[in-house]
Amino acid sequence: MSDTPTTPTSPPAGWRDAWIRFWFPATTAVPLAICRLVLVPTWLLFLSVPPDDYMVPLTYDPGRIDQAIILAVLAVVPVDLFHTEEFLRGVWLTANVAGVLATIGLFTRTSLLVMGTGFLILIGHLWSYGELHHTESLYCIAFVLLGLSPSGRCYSMDSWLRRRSRRARAWGPEARSDTATWALRLIQCLLGIAYFSAGSSKLLDGGLYWMNGETLQTIVLTDYVRFGMPAGLWLIQNFWLCVAGAAMTVVVETFFFVAVFVRGIRRYMLAAGVVLHMGIYLTMAAPFFTWMVLYVVFVDFEALRRRAKQAGWASTPAAEALLRRPRRARGFTS
Repeated sequence: MSDTPTTPTSPPAGWRDAWIRFWFPATTAVPLAICRLVLVPTWLLFLSVPPDDYMVPLTYDPGRIDQAIILAVLAVVPVDLFHTEEFLRGVWLTANVAGVLATIGLFTRTSLLVMGTGFLILIGHLWSYGELHHTESLYCIAFVLLGLSPSGRCYSMDSWLRRRSRRARAWGPEARSDTATWALRLIQCLLGIAYFSAGSSKLLDGGLYWMNGETLQTIVLTDYVRFGMPAGLWLIQNFWLCVAGAAMTVVVETFFFVAVFVRGIRRYMLAAGVVLHMGIYLTMAAPFFTWMVLYVVFVDFEALRRRAKQAGWASTPAAEALLRRPRRARGFTS
């Protein structure tokens, strides 16, 4: 027997397996495809601002640009070319054409990457001159992540074309892959981090005083002067509602990340998030619709598809035989 001490070189198998199941379970690309079909058209039709809004920063000094993504672009594109209406309208048009292609699922990965990068450039330029907002950025990052994942493996023109080739089994709603979940998981984690950043900053900067009611009254009153939201005026006249609203805000923002890991409370946390954001919009005119639409990444569309499939086929002998068939062990596919 050797007396040489041994040191562990890898995490325990249980933790390693749990990590793999969290990021890379063998499943279909149905949730990815449906998220693509929800997020892209919603952005193009309802959430993206008109092109003229992206031209407003052209009146500012380009020397004040401080966003990292724009500085990276300026390393390749001369500022005299970038800071022109023709260039920005070209980026906007390219991103929108790519969005249409991503919606129908033609050249899906390339289309999503071009769309996400294009709108990130436009948004980065829009908020490069002092005032900084962030509500749209995470949505566009989601486009890039969907473009890096197999979101066109089903419910797309790419899938329709490839299923007529020799590799038909790798495409369609029944095809399984171990790379079909990580992008949705990462979007969930980014949402959790964004919420936790907002909640923890309130606690670190103001502590429990942020929940004393007066802080929220002041914030809502300031926005009422700017936007004149009637619900905001009503809220600031109800002190204890301000206390409850401030407490709810901190709790939801600080602990939203738990919904990423604990499935049992997910629906309640998402419902609380919708109530929170609608309340913020009605009282302070602050639109966080992009974050609410991103909640779609938490929906298990594959489970819903299986239930619908079983409900539709359960009365046929072939379906009953299929449902009685023992399930194969879950594996990983490339």
